[in-house]
Amino acid sequence: MSEELTPLKQQLAELTKQIEAIALQHQNSVPALLEILRTLDAKHRHICQNLFIPALPNTRHALFNLLLDIEAKGGWPHIYRISLKELCQNLEKAMAQDIS
Repeated sequence: MSEELTPLKQQLAELTKQIEAIALQHQNSVPALLEILRTLDAKHRHICQNLFIPALPNTRHALFNLLLDIEAKGGWPHIYRISLKELCQNLEKAMAQDIS
């Protein structure tokens, strides 16, 4: 782990714990969980559009190094969005279990 990223990783670990604690507090409230996910998605988009994209490398060498890092450590960051098809399938399964 780069020493430069150590404080960042520590901050992110603490933030992750806080987010998980908030989600657990509201684990039985779909509207609250949806609000949490919407907030995370909005922050993701804001960071990506306003900070990450402008900070992308402007030389081929630096871009190549970034791509190597992405390949080595995992793909491009994104927050998964459940598709309507998956949502309907989950609802059908839940309804079938309720009938049984």
